Amino acid sequence: MEKYRRITSKDREEIAIGLNLGENQAAIAKKLGFEQSTISRELKKGHDRGLYNPFLAQRTTDKRAKSRIPRLKINSPTWQVIKNHLSIHWSPFQIADFLHNSPNNATIIPVSEKTIYNYLHFHMKGELKKLAILELRQKGKKRIKRGEETRGKLANITLIDERPEEVD
Repeated sequence: MEKYRRITSKDREEIAIGLNLGENQAAIAKKLGFEQSTISRELKKGHDRGLYNPFLAQRTTDKRAKSRIPRLKINSPTWQVIKNHLSIHWSPFQIADFLHNSPNNATIIPVSEKTIYNYLHFHMKGELKKLAILELRQKGKKRIKRGEETRGKLANITLIDERPEEVD
């Protein structure tokens, strides 16, 4: 099985050249090392007035790639409001409700309770994270870091060869 790779702008140009030469999707796919369905999706992406436009396809790809990047929804003024409310022991649910119902302020963004928790647990680092979590009224379940699988493994096992001589 071949390693996954995305279609590059050079591949898009090769697709356009192949179509101009009269090649079908299967031949283009085989020449470039992609599945035929990948070429079909690419042709739909770059479809412009009945023809394939590799520049339109590249622009569409770049636009979609930008939207895939997760952005942090909490800006600095919003974080200040959240931090102030945490210090007076408001729950993230109450803070989210306050942000949604507060008068429209262009700098303060309404965010969900889950976003506040995620920011506290995943985006903050070190001592600042510990202090912020201490401000929560209820600590909730301890989040477990996923590590090595431990099910089905016995602990404290001594091999037969490693037993003391008295046991024999």
